Amino acid sequence: MELLDSGGDELILANSKSSCMDFDIKNSANKNSYDNSENREENSFNKKNEFINSEEIITFKNNRFNKNSSLKISKWNELSKTNLSNKDTSATSLSIKNKNVDTTNLINNKNNDVEKPDSENEKYSIKWKRVKNSEMYEIVIEAVNNSNILNNKYVQVVNQNLLDTLFTIDDKTLLNYENYRWKYRSKIENTWSDFSEYNYFNIPKEVLKDSVNKAYDDLILRFKYGNYIDEMIIAKYNEGNIFLPLTEILNLLQLNHNEDINNSRISVQSLDNEKSNNSIDFVNLNKMIKGAETKISYSDFTQTELEYYVKPNLFEQLISAKFEINLRNLEIKFSSDNQLPMAERFTNQRILQNKSSINEEKYPLKFDRERKYFSGGFFDYSLYGSYVKNVSPYYSINLGLGNEILGGDFQINSSNSIFKNEFMNNQTEYRWRYAFLNNRKISSITLGNEYAYGLQSYSFRGISITNQPLELRKNFGFQKLTEKTFPFANVEIYHNNEIIDILQADADGNFNFNYPFSYGTTILEFKYYGTNGETKTEHKLYQIPTNQIPVGEFDYSLNFGKLISTDGYLIQANSSYGINDRITTQLGTDLFVNDFKNSSIFSKTSARVFDGYIANLNIAPNAFYEFEVNSIFADLANFNIGAKFYEKNDKINPTNIKSEIDGNFFIPIQLDENYLSIFARARKINFNGINRYDYSLRTFYDINNFSPSVEYNYAKIANTGFISSYLNLRMNYSFYIPYEFLGGNIIESRLTYNFNLKRFENFNISLSSTLFRDLRVQIAHNINFATKFSDTQLRIVLDLPFLRTNTNISNSVFSQSILGSVNYNSIFDEFDFHNRGMVGRSAAAIRFFLDENNNDIYDTNEKLITDIDVSINAIANKKYLDNGRILLNDLESYYKFDLKLNEGRNKNPVWVPVLDKFSFISDPNQFKEISIPFYEASVVNGIVYKIVANEKIPLEGINVFAENLITSKVTKIKTLSDGSFYLYGISSGKFKFYLDETQLEKLKLKSYPEKLNLNVHSINSDENNEDIIFILK
Repeated sequence: MELLDSGGDELILANSKSSCMDFDIKNSANKNSYDNSENREENSFNKKNEFINSEEIITFKNNRFNKNSSLKISKWNELSKTNLSNKDTSATSLSIKNKNVDTTNLINNKNNDVEKPDSENEKYSIKWKRVKNSEMYEIVIEAVNNSNILNNKYVQVVNQNLLDTLFTIDDKTLLNYENYRWKYRSKIENTWSDFSEYNYFNIPKEVLKDSVNKAYDDLILRFKYGNYIDEMIIAKYNEGNIFLPLTEILNLLQLNHNEDINNSRISVQSLDNEKSNNSIDFVNLNKMIKGAETKISYSDFTQTELEYYVKPNLFEQLISAKFEINLRNLEIKFSSDNQLPMAERFTNQRILQNKSSINEEKYPLKFDRERKYFSGGFFDYSLYGSYVKNVSPYYSINLGLGNEILGGDFQINSSNSIFKNEFMNNQTEYRWRYAFLNNRKISSITLGNEYAYGLQSYSFRGISITNQPLELRKNFGFQKLTEKTFPFANVEIYHNNEIIDILQADADGNFNFNYPFSYGTTILEFKYYGTNGETKTEHKLYQIPTNQIPVGEFDYSLNFGKLISTDGYLIQANSSYGINDRITTQLGTDLFVNDFKNSSIFSKTSARVFDGYIANLNIAPNAFYEFEVNSIFADLANFNIGAKFYEKNDKINPTNIKSEIDGNFFIPIQLDENYLSIFARARKINFNGINRYDYSLRTFYDINNFSPSVEYNYAKIANTGFISSYLNLRMNYSFYIPYEFLGGNIIESRLTYNFNLKRFENFNISLSSTLFRDLRVQIAHNINFATKFSDTQLRIVLDLPFLRTNTNISNSVFSQSILGSVNYNSIFDEFDFHNRGMVGRSAAAIRFFLDENNNDIYDTNEKLITDIDVSINAIANKKYLDNGRILLNDLESYYKFDLKLNEGRNKNPVWVPVLDKFSFISDPNQFKEISIPFYEASVVNGIVYKIVANEKIPLEGINVFAENLITSKVTKIKTLSDGSFYLYGISSGKFKFYLDETQLEKLKLKSYPEKLNLNVHSINSDENNEDIIFILK
């Protein structure tokens, strides 16, 4: 509504579609209070129980004026032609029954006026804009006896036909009531139009001195509270004032509050130290803050059927918090001196999320394994040539070829050497493997060259059958751990600086928890808070070795074939079983068909005796017996000690070793911010009565990029007089030169001292630099003091995207190697040149396209999207091609990889991916096709009405949900002040739309339809999306 003040004597109220518009009526009369309740009479006209559309009610601020004036203004001025229109995007036309007649401005007329009476005729005037070709108008005025948001009772006080657009009624009739609504319709060519929407106004008991023009606009803001809340809300804006949605924010903050709908009262427990029970009474206009009751005014709030909107300062008083509003960024930041209850709940939720995220998030499998009869085409090459002065050249050629044949991966490798123009050491290996995914009974069958792993590794040609996972296990599973601290202490557990659990120790200080371990080492941080204020922080490390398998799992491997190194045949079998979460046992046999006496049956057991300690026991009659213990601690200190006793066996122990005892330890010592590290090792080997002793001690320190180290090595063979004693002094220095073409630089030097000869023996110094990222250059100089020989070497490593070369040049030697691969990309029908071998591995060819026919398949001539990037949960070589295409090389075959589209790269907001994160299983020896469809965003419009007196009234602030029936993703949006809602950017496809059931219960209304299923079309589709209409009754 707008209010025009003409010299303080004229009042014109112009209706608008804004909600709860407050304004003042100017009056310079005396300040005696006036109460018109004495003049009110009970009206017996058709009373109906209806909801008042509070977004359209005009409320008045309290003030005092002359009791005898009875809201009179001394002079009545002629209505001016001032434009009273207000911004509104709602419809301005209405269909006329049985006629196609122009009814512009009939609905939501912006020039509808309510005029204040003068002192002579004491009349109220309502005026609206004339409708073209209108023959007659009908106006209906209804009044309500109370100002509650819900359950208002309306009575009809006027129903009259007239020829003009100005209707006047005496104040005696109107002043019996307080709040009003009115509507009108026009008659054109003997046909009545539908009624306009209701327009609302009220007659105040008291009014303020100054007039204020109030028009409320919807203001969409981002509401933020730390890391807990980041949501969009709809506030109200008027003349520099912002009104925040009270109940919506209380719900977002998860503050316990009570809404008394019948009495328009909201109470909430504040966040101050006293936890005061504060409240606001919107009927009696008062607030209760910390037990003190004070008044509020109509200017402090506005209201709709489903929401109260209050000024930030009133909100801050209510809950003892702070709102920081930034209109430039359209955001509100909430803060409080005391922690909100939701923060604790959020922390607990984050703990669960952090604990579950330790094991990788599961992405939906979009691109599964695809078997083909024949596909792929990876070709590896490695060429080497060496030229030594006065010696014939030496050449080495290694070639490999990989394909998919009959659904299995096939590869063949050939190694050839040429010396003195003759081929030598020529060898050809081939292998065909058929893999079974997600099959615990059998995972693969291999024919050809393979390796068997028993007491040692064997290279053979034959057949291999196994159920061992194709993809190495990453997660071991949950394990219950027990630790100890102060009695009744609170314990916080962290992993990678993320809290994963909060618990309390018992009376003895014991506590336990379950943790999802992955293979390798895991370091957890524990923070203890005692009951007497004592605190303590400690770190603990846990190991899961790769030779242990999860409890209840059973792995096996069966191998048979001809050994490559000898003419014999091998039968090798082994099986592993996870007895519990700490012990895994393995049984197997290495059976040599042609040499049965050297065969053996063996048992291997791995146990985690204590957290961080691993014990291994290997028993192999006719071969050896071995026991080993190792551990690693939270500061990375570690040790390993073991003993191995051999039996005579020409296959397993060809050098006839009797026994071997070995031990080592590593200790890091922190000095300020750096570490001094000490490593020591000792070993004793008995060769048929002859003992060999080896000792080494190394210490190194790193400070300001300098890394000095000292290493001593000692070896002795008893009863032979052999002793070797050397001291190595090393000094490394790394530095960076801030030029674009320069990378890291390292200077390395080593000086060797021979204690036996009591002289320096060797000196070496080198400088390595990275140039232009792809070029690595090293210059080294060696001096042998014993022979007085010196040599300077130049090494150049060129690591281009399509090949890798290594060049070595010295005084007498020149060598050159080239390696890489040429791989056929059947997806893009082109060859890719890579700088690593790819046979036996996999790759992915990725493209992004606009799916114009919505079939999720890339079709020729569909538009490629060029500005998208991806992230993958693996170390892969990423290569960017034209038209936005991407290649991923160096992937393991048969592995499941997670792919995620990077945010912020898509420059066209209209294009949205069907999936922004998913997984795929790589295909062997070929490129995996990953074509990611994008759709053009869809736009859906709708409106929510409620039926009041057989009229449709737009409903503001109700939640509308859009559920994608394919992805199950749910989008929520609120209706605006005109009842409309607008969804932009959703995907095309099948959706289900429905309203918030909680709000419907609050309104005591039902939605028609209850739910609406629609097929949503994209923006550029030939089919239009129909408008969604919900009607509440």
